[in-house]
Amino acid sequence: MMRVDNDLSGFSIVSVIAGTISMFLWLIPALSVFSSLFTIYAGARGYDSEQGTLSKVGIYLGVISLSLTMLRSGLINGFI
Repeated sequence: MMRVDNDLSGFSIVSVIAGTISMFLWLIPALSVFSSLFTIYAGARGYDSEQGTLSKVGIYLGVISLSLTMLRSGLINGFI
């Protein structure tokens, strides 16, 4: 079955851009959590589009940024 709507490739591009931004924002946890979650969401939306590779990159960037944010928050708050 052929997919008719390939307009989801914009989400792939947005996920890479947002992932790059969230990699810099992990130093500010309040902003980084939201940008990382948005990056993962946008990457998941564009995963089956023509630009699926960009979505994978965006998802990886979002997961890495979210992990760094949680690690930084844990270290600052003394949980680790």
